[in-house]
Amino acid sequence: MREHLKEASLLKAFLIGGCLLLSGCASWTGLIPEKYDGNAVEKDVAAITAYNDHKEVIGAGKELFILEPFSEELLRPSFPLTEKKFVGIDSGEYTIGEDFPEGRYQFRYVSELMEPHLMTNATLRVTDETGNLVFEELLTPFETSFLEMDLYEGNKLVLMGEDISVEIGASESRFLEEETALSLSKMDVLLTNGVWEVGEHLEAGTYVIPELPLSGYLYVFGDTTEPRVFELGGIAEFSEVTGEMVSVESEKELSLEKNQKIYLKDLSQPLELRYKEKE
Repeated sequence: MREHLKEASLLKAFLIGGCLLLSGCASWTGLIPEKYDGNAVEKDVAAITAYNDHKEVIGAGKELFILEPFSEELLRPSFPLTEKKFVGIDSGEYTIGEDFPEGRYQFRYVSELMEPHLMTNATLRVTDETGNLVFEELLTPFETSFLEMDLYEGNKLVLMGEDISVEIGASESRFLEEETALSLSKMDVLLTNGVWEVGEHLEAGTYVIPELPLSGYLYVFGDTTEPRVFELGGIAEFSEVTGEMVSVESEKELSLEKNQKIYLKDLSQPLELRYKEKE
């Protein structure tokens, strides 16, 4: 009888000790590794931290955001923006230096000509003489859709789509009359889809993104065509004031150096960057 009691006490002590051990490690997920399809999954802690802190994509997942080689044209200095009359362009291929002189241009989708539901999206794609990607963007009639970028001699511009109305030209107003009513300081900027140069279109320094757009990507080029990649898609919530889905506030920061180039793609709205003064 005494032996049975001793064994029972030992078992009880083992169970209590095991419970304490497990409860103490409740926040640690390394005891039993996560599995997918029977195989252990190792977390990329650095990639998770970079994404949570700055929405930056690093590690193996970055390959999903760079599907083809970028052109070295993205490393060249930008042209100054000069006024150019807007003209309509049809679907087809155009060569810069032959059909249009090189320079800085803006593209806009003009939807006043007919009801938007009767029109279709347009795809604008620009490549260099070797076929590497300079820029690609979807232009749609369902929202204010425009972009700004540099076109260099020898670039190929391809516009694809049916029943579309796209114009090319340049205006120093950058179509941001409504947005500029915001209380922006001299150092703050609003950027649309396109390619922008630090030191030319915005000052070098650290910026806060107060509101992430519902969709969009940001590529930052330095000395090579291998960019840093940021996914800008924010979280939306229902606004009782407007009755629409709106982006929630954000405090994401982005540090930029002079001569870096920024490629903004698939933005659902202009990206506001508020300059952060040095402390």
